Amino acid sequence: MGFLRANRDINRLETPEGQITLLGLFVPLLIETLLRNLMGTVSVVILSQYSDNAVAAVGAATQLLNMVQIFYTLVATGVAIIINQNLGAGNRRYSGEVATVALALCAGLSILMGAAMSIFALPLMGMMQLTGEVLVLAADYFRIVTALAITQALITLFSFIVRCYGRTQIAMVVALVMNVINALLCLLVVYRPFETPLQGVAGIGWARIISEAVALGIMIIAIRRVKVGFTLRALRPLPVKMIRQIFAVSIPPGIANLSYGVSQVVSTAIIATLGMAAVSAKVYLSNIFFYVYLLGMCLGQVTTIMIGRMVGAGEYQKAERLNRQNIVIGIACNVVLSVLVVAFYRPVLGMFTSSEEIIAMCLPVMFADILVEIGRAFNNIEGGCLNGAGDMVFSMAISVPSCWLISILFSYILGVACGLGLVGCWIAFAMDELARGMAQMMRWRSRKWMSKSLIRRADG
Repeated sequence: MGFLRANRDINRLETPEGQITLLGLFVPLLIETLLRNLMGTVSVVILSQYSDNAVAAVGAATQLLNMVQIFYTLVATGVAIIINQNLGAGNRRYSGEVATVALALCAGLSILMGAAMSIFALPLMGMMQLTGEVLVLAADYFRIVTALAITQALITLFSFIVRCYGRTQIAMVVALVMNVINALLCLLVVYRPFETPLQGVAGIGWARIISEAVALGIMIIAIRRVKVGFTLRALRPLPVKMIRQIFAVSIPPGIANLSYGVSQVVSTAIIATLGMAAVSAKVYLSNIFFYVYLLGMCLGQVTTIMIGRMVGAGEYQKAERLNRQNIVIGIACNVVLSVLVVAFYRPVLGMFTSSEEIIAMCLPVMFADILVEIGRAFNNIEGGCLNGAGDMVFSMAISVPSCWLISILFSYILGVACGLGLVGCWIAFAMDELARGMAQMMRWRSRKWMSKSLIRRADG
């Protein structure tokens, strides 16, 4: 905390919306992220009391739904970067116009995509090699959730917008309400203390929709107090230039994230050649390590917001100081948590498995993961800084070749060809994370990001 006090001037921003602080943004975002991930976990845990087929169906459908969610998140991310820089420059009216266009764009795309996916739910689930009852249940769930995908899309967009204005607590409260309602309805569907139209896997789908609809209603009421400046004037005539800018900012991180997601699927296929025990170990380790890098991930997102504001205001020196500070914090958090996981590896792994073979396989990987988390700290912070400054293309240009030429290639070379097994694969992951992190750090140090402004001339 002394470290933060020494750098107090860079950890808070004075804005027309009030004071924005690093901790004030970070804590609610961390809680919100935990709650969002918890929503899926709770549904699966409750469903496990219903039937294995139900769990398999919802799990399979959720994989595809997560890919759809990535699309909404990317649009929202691009919008947030533009809004942050322009708010920092004092362009409040333009920021409101961008938010309005993004709202219309997100609503329109989610309706079209949702309708198409709902109609083709069965063949889409069939593409995932599902058969029999699992296929039917998965299609039913997918059809319900995608038909009203607009709720998910708008919640995602509104959450990003309120963060731009320093009101992360709104998104946190909305996520909390959504989780509570979803959990209660899921319990109602499975345990049926009284008769209700909500039944089976379809009932779980409707539970999700109802909880999202209530959450969206609360978000709409709350966002009216933020004074974003939504205006229908921004939609007439069709703002082609603004739409183009939104996609230009959103597509590079989208390509990077998609490439990384696909590479993870390929890495799992490589690990599968080492045996099913290795696959199980990877699943357990991935779940554990998510909570290791969660702090760094949220810190990176907060850094993006604050850097965007600073760049918009022309406060480049403050942005560079914030970068240096948050790199130290990010590395410290990731290393400390990684060491704690190693120190308490047996009880941590014991929550997932009792297999001594898998536990023995996981222990050396946990040591190797310390290097992975150091690399992730650099990626979260340096990537967040570059994105906040508007320099998204460079991150994409580094990330795509790195995750394939380093992560995937060396996973095979070290893990399979050299016989190092799962440890070899994790060393490859560390090489990838560190390479990308160092490249992004060098880019930031070069100051080339200073020429990537997304600011519109102040419009009063």
